[in-house]
Amino acid sequence: MKKDYAKTTHMDAWLRHPVLGDPSFDSFERLGDTVHKSQPPYEWAVNGSLFCDFDGSWYYYAGLYGYGYRGSLRSRFKIYRSADKGMSWEDLGWGFEEGFVFDGHETPADGCPDVVLYWDETYKKYLLTYDCSTNDFTWETAHSPEGHKIDSGAAIAWADSPAGPFTRVPEMFLSNRTHHGVLGRFSRFYASCVVPRKNDYAAFCLCDSNQHFAWGLAVLTAPTPEGPWSAPHLVLSCDRPEYYPCPVEFFPVEVQGDKVLAHATSVAKNRNYQAIFTADLESAHDPAAWTLTDDGNVWHSRDHEDEYFGIWGQTIHGFVEQETGRYIVMFPSKDENDHGTLNLAWRPFDTPHTDGFTLTGHEGFSVSPLLAAYDNFELNAEFTTKGCVDIAFDYRGILGPDDSCADSSPAMTALTNYTAVRICENEGCIVSVSPQGYADPMAEAQTAEYITRLRIKKYAGKVNIHINDVLLCENQEVKSGAPAPLALIVMPRSRIDCTRFEITGTPEPYIHLWNAVDALLGAGQLMPDEDEVETTDAIAPDRWHRIPGGYIGEGNINAKWNLRGSAFSVQLQKGPGFGKAGIWVDGMLYGSIDLDGDGLAEYRIENLTFGRRAIHVRPLNGRIGIRGCVAFGPAVS
Repeated sequence: MKKDYAKTTHMDAWLRHPVLGDPSFDSFERLGDTVHKSQPPYEWAVNGSLFCDFDGSWYYYAGLYGYGYRGSLRSRFKIYRSADKGMSWEDLGWGFEEGFVFDGHETPADGCPDVVLYWDETYKKYLLTYDCSTNDFTWETAHSPEGHKIDSGAAIAWADSPAGPFTRVPEMFLSNRTHHGVLGRFSRFYASCVVPRKNDYAAFCLCDSNQHFAWGLAVLTAPTPEGPWSAPHLVLSCDRPEYYPCPVEFFPVEVQGDKVLAHATSVAKNRNYQAIFTADLESAHDPAAWTLTDDGNVWHSRDHEDEYFGIWGQTIHGFVEQETGRYIVMFPSKDENDHGTLNLAWRPFDTPHTDGFTLTGHEGFSVSPLLAAYDNFELNAEFTTKGCVDIAFDYRGILGPDDSCADSSPAMTALTNYTAVRICENEGCIVSVSPQGYADPMAEAQTAEYITRLRIKKYAGKVNIHINDVLLCENQEVKSGAPAPLALIVMPRSRIDCTRFEITGTPEPYIHLWNAVDALLGAGQLMPDEDEVETTDAIAPDRWHRIPGGYIGEGNINAKWNLRGSAFSVQLQKGPGFGKAGIWVDGMLYGSIDLDGDGLAEYRIENLTFGRRAIHVRPLNGRIGIRGCVAFGPAVS
């Protein structure tokens, strides 16, 4: 059997994950020159939105921050206009004059970085939603503003032109001081959009949970933009019972026809994963209306000086050009100096994917195994690379993040236990990576001006490898065992653009091993800040505590793996006096297991229909422990 995993017909056979990375088949291409390159004191232009006016003019709203989002500098937005479809841009200056004071506040709110514009047919005006913070705002009080005069949130302004001038509505429609605590650990609202609907208005607001490192999308509704506005409620977050990629955040939402799209961007270190959640606009206030329509496979970064960090900041936003069918988007990134850049890209709206994929590593590694295993096979691959890339052919690493937080990377265990052809710039060699992560060369390296072709033939525990049709090794003995996935491991500041990944052989069911950290990140849990504990004595309730190889806890704690498979083995920690753990699959209680005793316990979940699954563990009573999860699945075409 022959399959080319670089063809769109097999693009769903690659693992995609917000922390591990995304081999994307998207068809986006860069459009024009960089619109905005950051300069001091606003070194981080990392957010923005795009609008097309009735006369065909394009408007780019650039959100500008100081380096590191420093609170001492009031973040603002600048407006750019293009009359030639993005080929050149006119700087129209700042969007607001400074000094505006909201009703009920004592200090001006000059912090206004992130804006989105919509045409309001009812009022025949342009409606601008914008972030705002008073000039006494500090990050120290951002998540606990009660008892302080400071405030932040979202507000509305009106204009007769996308270029302004804008008249700001006297009151915020969403105040963090007023709404503090209404959504539990989701304790700060920001990055909002107000969208006109047939009979009312919907506001879509990003919210974060501080040190829980979970993000959500909240919705408010009102009969008019001036209110009265409903209380915010969550429609998207890791609290949903089904499969939900973490960690991702939303801004800005986008309306296409009668649908609203919430693009979600990874906030892991690599930031090379995007997802799209979709709902009917008129029912988007209902959590049940939302579905995950794109789990990765949305975006890839190009080898360009102004895309050095991947997408950095928020996500893509744009419009469909009616006369051409082009989907035009803005996107933020940063250059090698860590300064923000704002850019444009396009793709055919009705052709989101194309043959050939890209997997990048920016600040961290990326790891993507196939959802299929092979024993004897022949691989013929064609590609270009930059930096260092491993093409592994018996991948048995333990997947998952290294930490339950933003800027997490693949755990070091995900970079172990495989044999690979390693391509570093113009040198290729075969390496064996031990379970401890030590890489040993197995044959003399081969050099070439460019390495663009690879052939691996594995049979009876031996391999023949050709690089650029030149023999690298013959009858080289390699580790033998059960069939295992092929995988791509991309090092930091590296990439592979692959046009052919053709495997001849029999695809077998796959096994992926996952660590416990992935379940904490998937459930938005506080990461333990104490050292590993060797005993099970005296732990604080309502939070996880580290033990060697896993975590224990009791009370209001959760663990949730978001995985693909048809069967799962949950690895649990037992202990003297431990209680019972409940196991949920996609929100339905599947069973329970008593953890009183010693050693490890395994809970098997079998005979499910293959798909994206949420495996959720939490205490039914007493203390429980988690160690990891194994996902089993049939070979995916």
